[in-house]
Amino acid sequence: MNALVEPWTLAGGDALRLFWWPIALWTVAAALVTALLRFLPARFAREQYELRTALLVSLPLGIVGAWIFRLLEAPALVTVPLPYEIVVYAGGGFETTGGIAPLPSVPFGALLLAAGAAALALVGLFRIGADARALARLDRSVRPVSDPVALSLLDEARDRFALRRPVRLVASPEVVVPAAYGLRRPTILVPEEMLARPEDLRLVLLHETSHLASGDFVFDAAARVVRGLFGWHPLVALLGRSHAWWREAACDLAVLDTPSIDRARYARVLLETAVHRTHEGLLASMGSPRSLLTRRIETMTRIQHPAMTLPFVRHVAVLLVFAVAITFTACSDSTPAAAPPTDESAPRASEAPAETFLTPDQMPAPQGGMEAIAAAIRYPDAAKAAGIQGKVVVSFVVNPDGTVRDVTVAKGIDAELDAEAVRVVSESAWTPGTLDGKPIASQLSLPISFRLQ
Repeated sequence: MNALVEPWTLAGGDALRLFWWPIALWTVAAALVTALLRFLPARFAREQYELRTALLVSLPLGIVGAWIFRLLEAPALVTVPLPYEIVVYAGGGFETTGGIAPLPSVPFGALLLAAGAAALALVGLFRIGADARALARLDRSVRPVSDPVALSLLDEARDRFALRRPVRLVASPEVVVPAAYGLRRPTILVPEEMLARPEDLRLVLLHETSHLASGDFVFDAAARVVRGLFGWHPLVALLGRSHAWWREAACDLAVLDTPSIDRARYARVLLETAVHRTHEGLLASMGSPRSLLTRRIETMTRIQHPAMTLPFVRHVAVLLVFAVAITFTACSDSTPAAAPPTDESAPRASEAPAETFLTPDQMPAPQGGMEAIAAAIRYPDAAKAAGIQGKVVVSFVVNPDGTVRDVTVAKGIDAELDAEAVRVVSESAWTPGTLDGKPIASQLSLPISFRLQ
């Protein structure tokens, strides 16, 4: 049964180290940063939005980084105490005790949970794909706006936010909430009836142009992918909701910082979008649910003179948080896996090599089994005559080709018994341990007990 379950348990160990542990570390880092962001004044809405984007995107990149570190790792030596003991009797005969340690249930459970998370991620990606197809259908159904007044208002909005790229203005009678989308072809979509209200249209175009000038479509797409992959994570869901709110709040403040803006009219336009709230999919939609809209209007009322930070300072802060979160998450694999249980047969810490602290995926094993080593041991006559018995612990290295080297006595009792233990281990042949499917050198310790009866 162990032979059937062991590969899945080993895979569960990888899932624990390279998936769940990075997620746990990211959760700690993201929760700390999110708590600190609560102390950042609301006038720094753009910073709030971009920092939350950095936190969300750092989760999958941190997990990828953990896998990259694992692949680049080149452990030369792995220290493993063997879960065996050989007992040799003076009157003849031997026995072996122990064997492969019971497979832990936690790594296998971690694999099952990872499989469940993967299934939910596939559902999330399917929804993103459905939204992308819906956006493509919507884009094919709209008509370009050629009205000179609307186009002049668009040019004014582009100048206000220093947006040099051409922006396509389109309208549709089926759309009731303004939105912005598109990376290669930045597009602003407005309801058909709004073209007849130039004052309201000016406010809408300022808001949506702010989205395009700030690259919100790219940020939203990245955040949406993370939410699709990890939407089951409570903190990801929380960050996703606040991420969308701060995106709209940032654009609200950018619009209010424009000269000659009628705040009351702008609030009324926002109320109209709340009445006709629709699922935004991959759109940077101007609308918000009424519960969030109330907060947006309260923020607009409270902040009369939005203070905008320098883009350089904002970008440095975002990159710093992004880099720290990724590094903290990705370096999780440097944390040692849970150590196997040890007993008095294992060499003391001062005697064990310290090249690395990893556990191989596949343990080294003697060819012919431990019984082949036990059968080759001879109880020295001098030791029997002197009534000497006890346990010898032999430390040795199994090379990637299965040969043995560096055989030493980690714990001895008698020169002849020590020499016999060293001899039989030196002459043994092994199947090497493996890590990520590759043979590796493994430092082992094997207890051999000599008993008079």
